[in-house]
Amino acid sequence: MDAKAKRIFIREINQIFRMFSVSFQYALPTKSIQDDEWGDDSQSEQPEWQDVYEPLIAVGNSAQANIANQVVQLPGGQTDTYAYEWLSKLDLPTTTKVMYHEQELEIIKIGPYQDQTGIFIYFLRGRGDKHVQK
Repeated sequence: MDAKAKRIFIREINQIFRMFSVSFQYALPTKSIQDDEWGDDSQSEQPEWQDVYEPLIAVGNSAQANIANQVVQLPGGQTDTYAYEWLSKLDLPTTTKVMYHEQELEIIKIGPYQDQTGIFIYFLRGRGDKHVQK
């Protein structure tokens, strides 16, 4: 990409961040704690929620929504649905939790566009989204 095109592209990305950013929180995946000595059930650590202000865009589950925008290719050739796209400058792993309007979401896939765009595109799903008709 030449220098002029890159400047225009960066300007447009910054405009998207200004127009569509919302406040929400994320938490990195936590480890399970196993207590082998006493045979207690496994417990998980409480996540440390971090505030962020970046674009989080609902793709919707209505009949009018374009199904092609809601299906994501997973490893092994499987497809799955998602409810939100998060554009971020943060490099985070899958299974990162997101809290938005008291709804807990999870990153299920990371878009392969970071090299071209300079941002990460995360595909998020909530608990109820696992049973959305494909």
